[in-house]
Amino acid sequence: MIRRSTFFREFFSLVSRSTKLFDFFVSVEKNPKSDAALYIPFADDTMIRPLVELMGMEYANKDENTQQILKPLVLTFFLYLMRQYEKSEAKEQSELPFSMQLEAYIRSNCPSITLQELADHFSYHPNYLSSYLKKELGKGFSQIVLEQRMANAKSLMAATSLSLEEISDLVGYPSPSNFYKAFKAYFKTTPRE
Repeated sequence: MIRRSTFFREFFSLVSRSTKLFDFFVSVEKNPKSDAALYIPFADDTMIRPLVELMGMEYANKDENTQQILKPLVLTFFLYLMRQYEKSEAKEQSELPFSMQLEAYIRSNCPSITLQELADHFSYHPNYLSSYLKKELGKGFSQIVLEQRMANAKSLMAATSLSLEEISDLVGYPSPSNFYKAFKAYFKTTPRE
């Protein structure tokens, strides 16, 4: 019910906060005949069912305001989806070794994660986490963020028709020139090439 172009322009930045959701939506975009699905269980007391029913009724009984009503409803739906998905992800990640929890959190919260946010989330000092990541994983915080941003950019470039400016913003580079520089340094080629 949502055009692909609309989804990627309006809602993708929200769901792309999670690496798994990012990969899911990009893989579906690469293969339109994909039968891939996500199963995210919701508790019976959530507002998701009435929300979906309201969207269905609004879509079935279209009038001149339907699109203006559906957009915030769909946004609300995705926010509920993200909340539930993040809860299930947090439970899965808590069973991993600490270094892998850190890396998973960084990748899941890319593109906007900062070392201070990571430190606040895990209740450690930023300097300690920076040293710990380097010691345990052989790469620092910035390198993990860069790897994830570049992987996301490459996937978006291959699977969507978004402009490079839109992609640069989605992967965490509000300035396209900074994105071009980082991309060229990482892949040894320009995004356009």
